[in-house]
Amino acid sequence: MKHDYAMIYDGQCPLCASGARFARVDAAQGQLTCVDARKDERMHRKLNAAGLDIDQGVVVIRDGSYLQGADAVHALALAAPRHGLFNRANRWLFGSAERARRIYPLFLAGRNLLLKLLGRQPIGA
Repeated sequence: MKHDYAMIYDGQCPLCASGARFARVDAAQGQLTCVDARKDERMHRKLNAAGLDIDQGVVVIRDGSYLQGADAVHALALAAPRHGLFNRANRWLFGSAERARRIYPLFLAGRNLLLKLLGRQPIGA
């Protein structure tokens, strides 16, 4: 079964923007659209209405269901193609739900530190 995926990320975070630039969904799995939450105010409001804070982690919308943080990157890792260095690394890091839950907080902390070092405000600020 094919799914529609939307990845909502922080375009001012170099880590997030790189992840969005390289993220792929295998054609047999569906289609991926990447949305910069800083540029799409409508999407930002939609996330807030759903009770989600983009500053707490990347959000993936799959067929209308919202996933955030470790659950979001885990879903993308499972849907990614099996070829390419980024896809293989992503699948290894986040392909296990347990490993994703352990590793993702480190990525989020890195994002927050990087934004602070670059003098950029969180999206919700």
